Amino acid sequence: MRNHRAYLHQAVANEARNFHDLWETTHTNARNNNTIYYTDAFGNTIRIDEKNGSSTYSTDYDYNVMGELVKVTDDADNVTDIEYDRAGRKTEMTDPDMGEWAYTYDPGGNLKTQTDARSKVLWFDYDAINRLKEVRDTGSTGTRLVTRSYDPTGHKGYPAAATSHTPKGDVVVTYDTYDTRHRLTRQEWDIPGDAGGDFTQTWTYNNDNTIATTRYPAGPDGSLGETITYTHSSTHGMLTKIEGDETIASSIDYNSFGAVSDWVTGTTDTVTREVLYDDQRRPKQWKATRDSDSKNLLNLTNAAYDDNNNLERLTDLSGGNTTE
Repeated sequence: MRNHRAYLHQAVANEARNFHDLWETTHTNARNNNTIYYTDAFGNTIRIDEKNGSSTYSTDYDYNVMGELVKVTDDADNVTDIEYDRAGRKTEMTDPDMGEWAYTYDPGGNLKTQTDARSKVLWFDYDAINRLKEVRDTGSTGTRLVTRSYDPTGHKGYPAAATSHTPKGDVVVTYDTYDTRHRLTRQEWDIPGDAGGDFTQTWTYNNDNTIATTRYPAGPDGSLGETITYTHSSTHGMLTKIEGDETIASSIDYNSFGAVSDWVTGTTDTVTREVLYDDQRRPKQWKATRDSDSKNLLNLTNAAYDDNNNLERLTDLSGGNTTE
C-alpha cells in the first residue's frame, strides 16, 4: 500500500563493451574505466580489478574443492569467511560489517534457524511443500513474529494471508481476490492502533499483464478512493498516460534508448516537462514550461558528473543559481 500518487521513472543506461581473453574479461564503461574479471579453470571469478582513473581497487575470491565461495577479501583487506555443510548449504559467515552468523537447516533443505552476531535466533517453519508458514524468535516455542497461509479458493499455490505479530497488535495482509489468470485484484490491510484501521486496494489488468487501473484506500474503514488509470502504447507497450481524479501525466514520450524524454502534467493549466541527456545517456537538463503562456517554470542544466556518475553540479537558469 502506498499513500502517494504516481511517479515517472526512467533508467539511464551506460554503453559498455567487453573484451575476452583466456580466463580474463575486461568490461569498459562509457567513461572508459575498466573492470577486469579473472576466472579460474572452472569458471569461478577469483579476482575483480576496478579501475577508476589512475586507481585500481581489487577484490579477491577463494573457493573450496567443491567450488563454493569461502573467502572474499576487498581492497582494504576486509575479509568475509563462509563455511558450508556437506550438502553445500551455508552454515557460518563472518562478515566485517555484520559479524558472525550461523545457519541450520531442516531435512528438506529449508533454513531452520538463523543466529546473528548478537546471538539472536530466528526459527522458521514450513508446510508440507516447503512454503514458509511461521517465524518465531529463539525457537519453536518462542514469540511468534510472522505467519503465512496459502491456497485461497480457486487459486491453489498462491498466498492467502500474511500476519506480522507486533507488540502493538497484529498487522494482517489478506490477498482477497484473484482473477482467472491468478492476478491479484484485491488486497486488504488490517493495521492495529489509533492510526490503524482497515485499508483496501484493488487492481485491474490488461491482456499483456500490465496494470490497467489501481484504486487506492479512501480511509481506515475499508472504503475505496481514487482510481489511477494507466494507458500503454499499443505499439511498444510503454506507459503513455496516467490519470486519476485529475490527469497526472499525459503524452509521455521516450527517446531512442527507452528513457522518458517529455510528458505533460495537469488537466487544465498544463505543464510540459522535458529531460535531455548527454552522449553517455545521463540527464543533463530538466525543463518545465507552462503551456498557457510558455512561462519557464524550471530549467536545470549544465549537469556535471564525477568519475562514478554522481551528480556534482547543476545550474538553475530560471533562477541563475548553481548548486554543487
